[in-house]
Amino acid sequence: MIYGLGMLEAGVTFNLAQLVMDNDFADMVKWALNGIPVSDETLAVDLIHKVGPFNYYMTEEELGVHDFWKGMEDRQAVGAGVEYCNKG
Repeated sequence: MIYGLGMLEAGVTFNLAQLVMDNDFADMVKWALNGIPVSDETLAVDLIHKVGPFNYYMTEEELGVHDFWKGMEDRQAVGAGVEYCNKG
């Protein structure tokens, strides 16, 4: 049980940003406690054998790295937030 999500100063104050961070930390702890699955599939052994030991396999579509990073390079949201804050 995790106690005090979002609390600051020994529970005297509450902060929504702290709540979001604490929730993320709780998810990370839960993920770590469940363990990390290790199998030929999760290690992409077949893909590594296909590409070979001296080639770069991280760019292969089969690995799914592209799906993970898709949209991460979009900085439009940051610009929209800055514009909103500057309107005052």
